Amino acid sequence: MHTNEGVRKPKASRPGSSNIRARRHRHTHRKAHWNRAARLTAAALFMVVLGGCTREKTQANDENFKRAINAYFYTGHDECLFATAQKFPNEVKVAEKAEMKDMDALAKAGLLTRIEDGAFQLVRYDLTPLGMRAKGRFCFGHRDVTAVDSFTPLRVVDNRKASDVTYHYRIVEAPVWAQDEGLKKQFPELARKTSGNAEGKTTVMSAYEGWEVPDYGKPVIE
Repeated sequence: MHTNEGVRKPKASRPGSSNIRARRHRHTHRKAHWNRAARLTAAALFMVVLGGCTREKTQANDENFKRAINAYFYTGHDECLFATAQKFPNEVKVAEKAEMKDMDALAKAGLLTRIEDGAFQLVRYDLTPLGMRAKGRFCFGHRDVTAVDSFTPLRVVDNRKASDVTYHYRIVEAPVWAQDEGLKKQFPELARKTSGNAEGKTTVMSAYEGWEVPDYGKPVIE
């Protein structure tokens, strides 16, 4: 004798359950599609903005040239009294009047010691602690462009666009000795450059993203 006890009958599907699963599947598919579309749109907008920023940086205008020149002078390109480092101790013959005037002005500003040697008709100069901080060339800060006055029409140099920019600048991070009136009298360029409104001229050239002052060749730097 057979019995049906213990045999489970398959559950009947609820009316409309297959439609619900289909709707969920379509909703999930649409959501994934819109998420992908949103990501692609965001990426496209980013590229448009990035392209616009790059184009702005490569334009020949006052703001871009000011930024390029300041970037150059803020990275170790200081203004100095001498083009090359002076060696000390330094012995100067009394007859060498021009060099002696330079050294005497530095000594009066507290940058050098001065010892006369009458027997040999010379003067010995050496660095004071203050002078040691001036690093041989006696640097007195760097330029900070305050305004661009004009720039020349673009030309091509080494397959790059170039222009000579005229501007006004101030000197920043200047040591106290740079304000010494005796030094300013002996070194007129020190007086001009630290006036707070000096005029300069510098060559800028096109770079990968914008403009730069080249570190090679013979760019104009006045």
